[in-house]
Amino acid sequence: PTSAPSAAPSKSPSVSTSSPVKAPSKAPSKSPVKAPSKAPSKAPITSAPTKAPVKTPSKAPSASPTEGCKDDSVFTFDLTLGGTGTVNCAWITKNASKAEIRKNKYCGDIVIKTKCKK
Repeated sequence: PTSAPSAAPSKSPSVSTSSPVKAPSKAPSKSPVKAPSKAPSKAPITSAPTKAPVKTPSKAPSASPTEGCKDDSVFTFDLTLGGTGTVNCAWITKNASKAEIRKNKYCGDIVIKTKCKK
């Protein structure tokens, strides 16, 4: 063996690569096995609505509940903002001149809001 590569390959290719054996066809070599169907192969998973709505929407809801809402009679909370002591839900509206201020101050707390509904 020599250390330098030879100038030409030692063997000729076994298959001629100068041109394809056959010209490419324009059509597929096999026809489709089945003809396309006109109907879906499976039924739809969901069905379409069966009826349109029959009633128009009711009037808009009120800003706050007006019936059936009661304060939790055993719930109490600590006055944390500018006061001391423990009060119940009735305290919020007990003094009519302070009711709006107290609602704004304490009813933002989700626990108080869900327990004191009046």
